[in-house]
Amino acid sequence: MTNLLGCNIKTFIEENFSPGFLDLDLFERALEGLREYCEDSDIEFDGICADYINRESSEDWRLEEKIHETESEELIRDYYSTTKMYLIELTVHESTVGYQNLFRSIGQFVKRNKVHNVLDFGAGIGGLAIYLRTIGICCDCADIPGETWNYARHRFQKKGVDVSQLTEGELAKLSSKYDLIVSLDCLEHLKPLPKYIALFNSALKINGFLLLKSTFRGKGLHLSSNYKYGCFKTFNRMMRNNGFVFNGWLAARLKLNFLIPPAILNWPTISKTSGRKVTYIKRNNL
Repeated sequence: MTNLLGCNIKTFIEENFSPGFLDLDLFERALEGLREYCEDSDIEFDGICADYINRESSEDWRLEEKIHETESEELIRDYYSTTKMYLIELTVHESTVGYQNLFRSIGQFVKRNKVHNVLDFGAGIGGLAIYLRTIGICCDCADIPGETWNYARHRFQKKGVDVSQLTEGELAKLSSKYDLIVSLDCLEHLKPLPKYIALFNSALKINGFLLLKSTFRGKGLHLSSNYKYGCFKTFNRMMRNNGFVFNGWLAARLKLNFLIPPAILNWPTISKTSGRKVTYIKRNNL
């Protein structure tokens, strides 16, 4: 890794990530792209790297703790519209081998199921949309306008891909548009969660797919009111109440990219939602 960072993030990565966890070449290219964007946007690149390294002493962390304590929807929205933390955090996440493989698995899922229109909800800096566009799949993004939204738009322009960015309000006006909605590591931050599942129902076509990955535990922005959905039975009941039928787990490892359907799952052992790539099919309008 080159010495393009003044905040010693190289040492931090080496000390905190297992060998092979990150695609280091991809990470360095992505980091250089972020650095250039920050320079052009008057954002202190070394500052956001330092906050990422020393997260629990950052101003962002103090606000995250307050959000966890109060679960104020206004604070949540304000945080996501102003934080710069996610610029570096999502750059790291998208550079992991696991996330890159998940993108490829979603691409295979899309092609197997003849999906044409995809929405990435909670799209962050836009990596999934960029990947799907490069393999010829139309993908829109929905998120809260703010720093990550702006950086995603910059990346779309730089990559020369046509991606529409939607606010929650704009998404709420759509009906039966998408064949697939993907939401990765987002649901745990949303309140009330059933409201957003109903929003997905409205935006999906009948027999459209919903592909979700969430972690309903932890602190900070992982809201404790959503912990109950870490129990798969509770989560699945809420999904059924909103017009969705469980379609199976998406296996997404290096040489294991397929759907494990309910028929071959040992249902009594299915207890946890967190961390799984779970798929649903919309059967009914609300």
